[in-house]
Amino acid sequence: MPRFHSTLLFISLLAPWAPADAYAQAVDDPRPLARLHFGPLAVTPRITVRDIGVDTNVFNAETGEERDFTMTIMPTADAWLRIGRLHLSSTTGLEWNYYQSASEQRAFNLNERLRLDIDLVRVAPYVTGVYERTRRRPSLEIDERVQQLTKGGGGGIVLNVGPRLDLDLAAQVEDLSYDEGEYGDERLAIALNRESRELRVTPRWTLSVLSAFAVRTKMTRDRFEFSPVRDSDSFSIMPGFEFKPLALISGDAFVGVRRFNARQAAVPDFTGVVAAVDVLYVMRDMTRFGIKVGRDVEYSYEPTEPYYIQSGVNLEVTQALGGSWDAVGRAGGGRLAYQSLAGLTGAGGDDRVDRVAEFGGGFGRRLGEQIRIGLNIDHVSRTSVVAGRSYNGLRVGGAFTYGY
Repeated sequence: MPRFHSTLLFISLLAPWAPADAYAQAVDDPRPLARLHFGPLAVTPRITVRDIGVDTNVFNAETGEERDFTMTIMPTADAWLRIGRLHLSSTTGLEWNYYQSASEQRAFNLNERLRLDIDLVRVAPYVTGVYERTRRRPSLEIDERVQQLTKGGGGGIVLNVGPRLDLDLAAQVEDLSYDEGEYGDERLAIALNRESRELRVTPRWTLSVLSAFAVRTKMTRDRFEFSPVRDSDSFSIMPGFEFKPLALISGDAFVGVRRFNARQAAVPDFTGVVAAVDVLYVMRDMTRFGIKVGRDVEYSYEPTEPYYIQSGVNLEVTQALGGSWDAVGRAGGGRLAYQSLAGLTGAGGDDRVDRVAEFGGGFGRRLGEQIRIGLNIDHVSRTSVVAGRSYNGLRVGGAFTYGY
């Protein structure tokens, strides 16, 4: 790692003397598509006001459901600044969650991600940073809205190997904690506080101006602060495609294999298929299909079930109704397959599988190119063999969105 950072620093110092006309620039410039421009600074602001309505089961309780009026306000801004060969990009997100009766559930969240690239034409070193302070449900498994703090950073370099081939080498460190602030959770902190280190190697072949084929290779080292039984080393390789937003199909689609090696003999290893698919397809400018497919290892806070395999599929279809109206339908489900410690039975038995389902729909109206108002109705449920973990709930609320 020290040699890696020394190389990165050395390349950065060469920036002013790099040739300007050798090859195509290694760093994409998204500024022309931004909504607002202030000299070298480009900004795309967005604001979403959603869930303006009723949640019939605020705490995801199996019995004794509590109903409440809720609202979530989410202003977000993507910004790009280019000065010479320096490219700075950032995403800043704020979120305010309001509950009328359950005032103790109200929260203000902050998300900040930064990246600085130095375009040396054939090589492009970069550094990244992340800071997230949130209070929300961390995963499908956890129903409590707990305060979380994620902070970290990393660096890497993109090498222009050929006219269509780039090689992205990166390293990253992140710390995740659940015991920060007034609404931290000691039980979750003992189980899940950890440091994650990643090394990534991604060759990327440009197929066209709108698409690329890439192979995401990643080595991960997770070390837990209070629960070393969960310590692991992983390796994954995921080939797939990347599509630009203006393509007929946009988004990412990656499927591969992960080898999860637990450092404790009592924890079972895992080798299997993993997936990260998030694509959007527009048919005849009238119907939009959004598909998300995910499968990966997730850590559990259960004392005898250190992790589970989470699989899920979600589909959303938006149909233009003529004029400025549209209708939306969505359905999805998730499966949590828990892995027990050797010789011990988990909370729901050795073959515990929890399932989460969501379906719903709504309609909306566009007011110009960037504004949409709508009404949504969604039903969510979870089934589990563990007492107190099953629930049902209905969420009815309006939504307002500015910016896309």
